[in-house]
Amino acid sequence: MSVLVVRALEARLGPLPQCQLKWPNDLLLGGKKVAGLLVECRQIQQAWWLLIGVGLNGRWGDALPADFSAAELFTEAHHGLVATDLARPIAETLWGWLAEFEAMEAKTRSLALQALRQAFHGRDALRNQPVVLTLATGQQSEAVAQGLADDGGLRVVCGQQALVIRIGEVRVRPALPLGFGA
Repeated sequence: MSVLVVRALEARLGPLPQCQLKWPNDLLLGGKKVAGLLVECRQIQQAWWLLIGVGLNGRWGDALPADFSAAELFTEAHHGLVATDLARPIAETLWGWLAEFEAMEAKTRSLALQALRQAFHGRDALRNQPVVLTLATGQQSEAVAQGLADDGGLRVVCGQQALVIRIGEVRVRPALPLGFGA
């Protein structure tokens, strides 16, 4: 879904080549978080429902420090847009893609998902980067992110072991440089 949000933003704002995606749900611009996604799948009365939430970081006025907002998306270069100006294009892009996906045959669906994974890889902020995995138990492990798995999980190498991390099992943040905080 994050790839689709980037596509919607670019359709409205123009190319954002510096926009990166941080697994599982963040869009970064210039290293700052400009959006976050929440995607949940629920079964209700024999039907599956997808809940998608997109939060855009915009200008909040003088109440917060200037560096709190990732306001690069909403500068004068973008005609003074605010986050609400982008809600409709994002919703239309997500809805349109999901409607097309639902109508696809299984093989075509697989190709569509593969194309999204490839687009994610091209913007992956964590790929080949050291990360710290924080498990639900609070245990932390250092690893190296290796990109998306076929199911959307994060492939990592932890020591000599290759793992796939899925939402709800860990929290991921870039590893701190050696000696930081010592």
